[in-house]
Amino acid sequence: MERFADLSREIPGLMSARLEVPPGSRYAGRVLGETHARTLTGASVVAVVRGSEVIASPAPMQPLEAGDVLVVIGTEAGVAGVRRLLAQPGR
Repeated sequence: MERFADLSREIPGLMSARLEVPPGSRYAGRVLGETHARTLTGASVVAVVRGSEVIASPAPMQPLEAGDVLVVIGTEAGVAGVRRLLAQPGR
């Protein structure tokens, strides 16, 4: 995460964030690709942190669970967009 923080300091307009998949999220129990995060927001999920496990460069088929923390890189608007996606309630 420190490397991403360094990168965001070096490149104006780029930021990194840790976003939790909240309980009740539409995407808890689904795979990362179903979020369409990069397509919809322009931000990229570069890692999934689950407890002490770090899944770097997660594939679209990476399952997401409530409590997972997604490491996201993008513009401020893109990161905010991923935050909104994750906050959508389940069906």
